[in-house]
Amino acid sequence: MRALPNPHSSLWLIESLLPGMLVPESPVDPAVSWRGTWTVFSGLSATVSRTGSLDIECTRTRGEMVLDVAHQRQLMYRVVSATESVLHCRDDLFLTPRRWSTLSSTFDRDGDVVNQSRLDGWLDGAEFRLDGLAPSTQYLPTDAPHMTTWSLLAALPRLFAADRTGLSFHMIHELLVVSEDQRLELKGSINLQLASGVVPLQGWRLSGIGNPAIWFWLDARGWPVLVGGTQEALMLTSLEVIDPSEGVANHG
Repeated sequence: MRALPNPHSSLWLIESLLPGMLVPESPVDPAVSWRGTWTVFSGLSATVSRTGSLDIECTRTRGEMVLDVAHQRQLMYRVVSATESVLHCRDDLFLTPRRWSTLSSTFDRDGDVVNQSRLDGWLDGAEFRLDGLAPSTQYLPTDAPHMTTWSLLAALPRLFAADRTGLSFHMIHELLVVSEDQRLELKGSINLQLASGVVPLQGWRLSGIGNPAIWFWLDARGWPVLVGGTQEALMLTSLEVIDPSEGVANHG
């Protein structure tokens, strides 16, 4: 496998932070219930800062996998954008999404809510439907698997364990817009000098129509330790196996 430069260009945003990073121990079984947190960094040129967080809890509930996702972004003038999503997915290789609900909120610099909206989405054959402030129906091809931004991140350990080094699919980007003909491919590896020692990571690149390329850097068990894009990077800061019963009360 070709060794990529160290650090890889997709990680330029967090290059200075890598020597101090401790990689959480990842589960052996990719199908367990788990909870993970990623710190989000954004910036342009030499100005890079911590601008948000991503929390995903993946639990097996009543024969399906449920993803609880909390995503926060700090905008200009200390305004914070937050989304809380619950996705009901099939318990399959791709964590195929079935339906979901998202609450989007904007908070001012004092922490008061200035805007809030709820959006429900679901798949109906070859259609992707949204119900909320602006109901809509979009065509969703059925010739390839369906994934979302969040279910893709959560499904990576499953795809890694199944040795799926290349995958074509259609993605529902940010749970809002269909992006057809996306491609996820294993492209190489790097050895990063981190606080926990030299850590080998595999680089999987997501590319396709309508979206800039994103790199997922997976540990030896297929868990996404680092995610790198053009102006944003994610760093895994915690990962733990949980009891599936913890989430039952919240999933209905």
